[in-house]
Amino acid sequence: MVPVPNSFPVSNVFLLFERDAILFQEALQNLLLALTVVFVVTFLMIGNIRASVITLLGPCFSVIDILGLMYYFSIDLNSVTIIYLALSVGITLGFLSHITIGYMTSVGSRYERVCDGLTHLGPPLTHVGITILIATGILVFSTTNASKLLHKMCLMIIAFGMFHGLVLVRVVLSKLGPDGYFERDGDFKEEEDKIVFYYK
Repeated sequence: MVPVPNSFPVSNVFLLFERDAILFQEALQNLLLALTVVFVVTFLMIGNIRASVITLLGPCFSVIDILGLMYYFSIDLNSVTIIYLALSVGITLGFLSHITIGYMTSVGSRYERVCDGLTHLGPPLTHVGITILIATGILVFSTTNASKLLHKMCLMIIAFGMFHGLVLVRVVLSKLGPDGYFERDGDFKEEEDKIVFYYK
Protein backbone atom coordinates (compact mmCIF):
# COMPACT_ATOMS: atom_id res chain seq x y z
CA MET A 1 0.00 0.00 0.00
CA VAL A 2 1.35 3.40 -0.98
CA PRO A 3 1.23 6.03 1.81
CA VAL A 4 -0.62 9.21 0.88
CA PRO A 5 0.65 12.31 2.70
CA ASN A 6 -1.81 14.76 4.32
CA SER A 7 -4.80 12.42 3.99
CA PHE A 8 -7.38 11.09 6.42
CA PRO A 9 -10.30 8.65 6.17
CA VAL A 10 -13.84 9.96 5.68
CA SER A 11 -17.05 8.05 6.28
CA ASN A 12 -20.61 8.62 7.47
CA VAL A 13 -19.88 6.32 10.40
CA PHE A 14 -17.46 8.90 11.81
CA LEU A 15 -20.37 11.32 12.25
CA LEU A 16 -21.82 8.91 14.80
CA PHE A 17 -18.51 8.85 16.67
CA GLU A 18 -18.57 12.63 16.97
CA ARG A 19 -22.16 12.61 18.16
CA ASP A 20 -21.53 9.92 20.76
CA ALA A 21 -18.49 11.78 22.10
CA ILE A 22 -20.60 14.75 23.23
CA LEU A 23 -23.95 12.99 23.80
CA PHE A 24 -23.93 12.90 27.61
CA GLN A 25 -22.74 16.50 27.90
CA GLU A 26 -25.40 17.70 25.44
CA ALA A 27 -28.13 15.70 27.22
CA LEU A 28 -27.20 17.20 30.57
CA GLN A 29 -27.03 20.72 29.11
CA ASN A 30 -30.40 20.39 27.34
CA LEU A 31 -32.16 19.01 30.42
CA LEU A 32 -30.71 21.65 32.74
CA LEU A 33 -31.68 24.42 30.31
CA ALA A 34 -35.20 22.99 29.96
CA LEU A 35 -35.62 22.76 33.74
CA THR A 36 -34.28 26.31 34.19
CA VAL A 37 -36.66 27.74 31.60
CA VAL A 38 -39.53 25.77 33.14
CA PHE A 39 -38.73 27.22 36.55
CA VAL A 40 -38.56 30.79 35.23
CA VAL A 41 -41.81 30.47 33.27
CA THR A 42 -43.53 28.79 36.22
CA PHE A 43 -42.37 31.54 38.55
CA LEU A 44 -43.62 34.23 36.16
CA MET A 45 -46.93 32.43 35.75
CA ILE A 46 -47.57 31.52 39.40
CA GLY A 47 -45.70 34.37 41.09
CA ASN A 48 -44.63 32.40 44.15
CA ILE A 49 -41.11 31.00 44.58
CA ARG A 50 -42.10 28.12 46.89
CA ALA A 51 -44.95 27.02 44.62
CA SER A 52 -42.59 27.19 41.63
CA VAL A 53 -39.98 25.03 43.36
CA ILE A 54 -42.63 22.47 44.33
CA THR A 55 -43.90 22.47 40.75
CA LEU A 56 -40.34 21.94 39.49
CA LEU A 57 -40.06 18.73 41.55
CA GLY A 58 -42.36 16.93 39.12
CA PRO A 59 -40.32 17.39 35.93
CA CYS A 60 -37.09 16.62 37.82
CA PHE A 61 -38.45 13.36 39.22
CA SER A 62 -40.10 12.49 35.90
CA VAL A 63 -36.80 12.77 34.03
CA ILE A 64 -35.07 10.63 36.65
CA ASP A 65 -37.85 8.02 36.52
CA ILE A 66 -37.85 7.95 32.73
CA LEU A 67 -34.07 7.49 32.65
CA GLY A 68 -34.43 4.59 35.08
CA LEU A 69 -37.14 2.88 33.03
CA MET A 70 -35.22 3.43 29.81
CA TYR A 71 -32.70 0.94 31.18
CA TYR A 72 -35.38 -1.72 31.75
CA PHE A 73 -37.00 -1.08 28.35
CA SER A 74 -33.50 -1.41 26.76
CA ILE A 75 -33.71 2.09 25.30
CA ASP A 76 -30.32 3.61 24.56
CA LEU A 77 -29.49 7.22 25.29
CA ASN A 78 -29.26 8.74 21.81
CA SER A 79 -30.21 11.98 20.11
CA VAL A 80 -33.86 10.92 19.69
CA THR A 81 -34.35 9.92 23.33
CA ILE A 82 -32.70 13.16 24.46
CA ILE A 83 -35.34 15.06 22.46
CA TYR A 84 -38.07 13.02 24.16
CA LEU A 85 -36.52 13.71 27.58
CA ALA A 86 -36.48 17.44 26.90
CA LEU A 87 -40.11 17.22 25.72
CA SER A 88 -41.03 15.33 28.88
CA VAL A 89 -40.08 18.35 30.97
CA GLY A 90 -42.64 20.51 29.19
CA ILE A 91 -45.38 17.90 28.94
CA THR A 92 -45.05 16.98 32.61
CA LEU A 93 -45.23 20.65 33.51
CA GLY A 94 -48.69 20.79 31.94
CA PHE A 95 -50.03 18.43 34.58
CA LEU A 96 -48.18 20.04 37.46
CA SER A 97 -48.74 23.73 36.79
CA HIS A 98 -52.50 23.32 36.55
CA ILE A 99 -52.62 21.57 39.93
CA THR A 100 -50.44 24.29 41.49
CA ILE A 101 -52.51 27.13 40.00
CA GLY A 102 -55.69 25.43 41.22
CA TYR A 103 -54.12 25.23 44.67
CA MET A 104 -53.02 28.87 44.67
CA THR A 105 -56.42 30.23 43.55
CA SER A 106 -58.39 28.20 46.11
CA VAL A 107 -59.37 29.35 49.61
CA GLY A 108 -59.00 27.51 52.94
CA SER A 109 -56.38 25.34 54.59
CA ARG A 110 -53.67 23.62 52.56
CA TYR A 111 -55.61 20.38 52.50
CA GLU A 112 -58.85 22.13 51.45
CA ARG A 113 -57.08 24.01 48.68
CA VAL A 114 -55.45 20.83 47.36
CA CYS A 115 -58.84 19.10 47.38
CA ASP A 116 -60.46 22.08 45.63
CA GLY A 117 -57.75 22.19 42.99
CA LEU A 118 -58.07 18.47 42.32
CA THR A 119 -61.86 18.69 42.23
CA HIS A 120 -61.75 21.27 39.45
CA LEU A 121 -58.63 20.22 37.55
CA GLY A 122 -58.10 16.53 38.39
CA PRO A 123 -60.71 15.07 36.00
CA PRO A 124 -59.68 17.16 32.94
CA LEU A 125 -56.01 16.30 33.47
CA THR A 126 -56.86 12.63 33.87
CA HIS A 127 -58.91 12.75 30.66
CA VAL A 128 -56.02 14.38 28.79
CA GLY A 129 -53.57 11.74 30.01
CA ILE A 130 -55.86 8.83 29.13
CA THR A 131 -56.65 10.34 25.73
CA ILE A 132 -52.97 10.67 24.87
CA LEU A 133 -52.33 7.09 26.00
CA ILE A 134 -55.19 5.85 23.80
CA ALA A 135 -53.99 7.94 20.84
CA THR A 136 -50.44 6.64 21.08
CA GLY A 137 -51.54 3.13 22.12
CA ILE A 138 -52.05 2.12 18.51
CA LEU A 139 -48.27 2.38 18.08
CA VAL A 140 -47.95 -0.88 20.05
CA PHE A 141 -48.75 -2.72 16.83
CA SER A 142 -46.15 -0.83 14.81
CA THR A 143 -43.19 -2.68 13.39
CA THR A 144 -40.74 0.22 13.11
CA ASN A 145 -38.33 0.97 15.91
CA ALA A 146 -39.03 4.72 15.81
CA SER A 147 -42.77 4.17 16.41
CA LYS A 148 -42.13 1.68 19.19
CA LEU A 149 -39.73 4.14 20.82
CA LEU A 150 -42.31 6.94 20.53
CA HIS A 151 -44.93 4.74 22.19
CA LYS A 152 -42.67 3.72 25.06
CA MET A 153 -41.49 7.25 25.71
CA CYS A 154 -45.03 8.71 25.53
CA LEU A 155 -46.24 6.01 27.90
CA MET A 156 -43.55 6.89 30.43
CA ILE A 157 -43.97 10.66 30.04
CA ILE A 158 -47.75 10.60 30.52
CA ALA A 159 -47.70 8.01 33.31
CA PHE A 160 -45.06 9.85 35.34
CA GLY A 161 -46.56 13.25 34.53
CA MET A 162 -49.96 12.14 35.82
CA PHE A 163 -48.46 10.45 38.86
CA HIS A 164 -46.32 13.41 39.85
CA GLY A 165 -49.08 15.90 39.10
CA LEU A 166 -51.95 14.10 40.78
CA VAL A 167 -50.04 12.46 43.66
CA LEU A 168 -46.54 13.81 44.42
CA VAL A 169 -47.08 17.54 43.97
CA ARG A 170 -50.48 17.30 45.64
CA VAL A 171 -48.96 15.70 48.74
CA VAL A 172 -46.08 18.19 48.88
CA LEU A 173 -48.48 21.13 48.47
CA SER A 174 -50.71 19.80 51.26
CA LYS A 175 -47.70 19.66 53.61
CA LEU A 176 -45.41 22.50 52.49
CA GLY A 177 -47.55 24.63 50.17
CA PRO A 178 -47.49 28.44 50.33
CA ASP A 179 -50.40 30.72 51.14
CA GLY A 180 -52.91 31.19 48.35
CA TYR A 181 -53.70 34.33 46.41
CA PHE A 182 -57.05 34.96 48.14
CA GLU A 183 -58.16 34.93 51.78
CA ARG A 184 -61.91 34.49 51.24
CA ASP A 185 -64.22 33.11 48.55
CA GLY A 186 -65.39 36.45 47.13
CA ASP A 187 -61.88 37.80 46.46
CA PHE A 188 -61.40 35.85 43.24
CA LYS A 189 -64.73 37.05 41.83
CA GLU A 190 -63.92 40.65 42.75
CA GLU A 191 -60.52 40.50 41.03
CA GLU A 192 -62.07 38.88 37.98
CA ASP A 193 -64.73 41.63 37.82
CA LYS A 194 -62.04 44.32 38.06
CA ILE A 195 -60.17 42.79 35.12
CA VAL A 196 -63.32 42.47 33.00
CA PHE A 197 -64.39 46.03 33.88
CA TYR A 198 -60.90 47.35 33.07
CA TYR A 199 -60.89 45.82 29.59
CA LYS A 200 -64.42 46.98 28.75
